[in-house]
Amino acid sequence: MTNNLDTLSLDNLINPNLNDETNFEPVIVIIPPGAQTDNIFEKEVESLEQQALKLRFIQELNEAAEKKNKEIGLPKKNNETNLDTEQNVMQDKAAIRLYSKAKIDEIIHILQNPPKTTTDDRDRVNKYYYCRTTFYLTATEPVQLAKLKKKDQDRVHPRIVVAVEDMFEKCMEIHKNIGYQGTAGMSKEANKFYYNITRPIMTIFLKYSKDYQLKRKKIKTAGQVHKPIISDHYNSRAQIDLVDMSSLPDNSHDPPYRYIFNCQDHLTKFCHLRPCTTKGAVEVANHLYHIFCEFGAPIILHSDNGLEFRNQVVSSLKIIWPGLQIVHGRSRTPTTQ
Repeated sequence: MTNNLDTLSLDNLINPNLNDETNFEPVIVIIPPGAQTDNIFEKEVESLEQQALKLRFIQELNEAAEKKNKEIGLPKKNNETNLDTEQNVMQDKAAIRLYSKAKIDEIIHILQNPPKTTTDDRDRVNKYYYCRTTFYLTATEPVQLAKLKKKDQDRVHPRIVVAVEDMFEKCMEIHKNIGYQGTAGMSKEANKFYYNITRPIMTIFLKYSKDYQLKRKKIKTAGQVHKPIISDHYNSRAQIDLVDMSSLPDNSHDPPYRYIFNCQDHLTKFCHLRPCTTKGAVEVANHLYHIFCEFGAPIILHSDNGLEFRNQVVSSLKIIWPGLQIVHGRSRTPTTQ
């Protein structure tokens, strides 16, 4: 019996189509007596989730690599690092360096089979010379490809080149070893052992880490008002403010209009707009007087701490409308209004 899970595409695994004509063979699970069935199925579901996350991670990684390397002007072929252009990649620390298993095996084969003479195929000689000056093979078994740098010669651990197919597992291993920290901790740890697991790759990986998403620091909400302002009828609360239009004044009037006075009903969002030449309290109080005479005065008049609103001229409106309450919030702090 074949396992169809190995042949599923990314789209079918993440977004399965119920109308697909793929024939799924039944899976027979033999449960021994006394076994806890819940744990068995939970492990199967967790394994499928990990496969789906890995496929999404690799897909996003290839898209990010193609986009990033286009920005730095690096030609790409199938999102794999070309041997002839590797030096260009090293010049940009933010570049996403992806190597497939086939590409790593090719480099290992080139290093293990050097050309016998310089008269061999020119292209083969150039590739071998470049690989020899850029990479080296580890002495331990199995043989792995490592990055060769002058500053890496004194390293205790070689910096291994990780294939894109194994990158999800390596990132998860680093993530667990440092206690599910963020990009800073992962970057410091990965730089000790791996060459091409860089910060952009870690940023993408953290999107798929459930433990990191649960451990993230919550956004601080100190000083913010969590209780919303509720109005139950028209004219229960009016909010006023001035819009500065000094950069685009209306010169058709003398003196030119430089401000727009806005008085908005909190419930219906009905706005009263009036042009103003200055932001003085007298002109603001004059507009409020005409609006109140036409539409009625609100119970609460809400404004910021601007001098044009915190003035005796505006406060004198309470003499005409005794039930009017004027409240002020901190300027340039909408969350406290």
